[in-house]
Amino acid sequence: MKNATNNSERHYVLAFYASKQPEKPALKVILRKDARSAKKKLVRHAHKKNIFMLESHG
Repeated sequence: MKNATNNSERHYVLAFYASKQPEKPALKVILRKDARSAKKKLVRHAHKKNIFMLESHG
């Protein structure tokens, strides 16, 4: 865990949850903060599969 603070500043976590099991992330993704287009694609794809993003934190 070298440079843990630097890494957390540069990345954020997207947690996708299936609506029936909100306590269990169906998918957890760590993205670089500049990966906005990747985030949009992931969210669109997840919504098609009825998986919703309930939290994102950095």
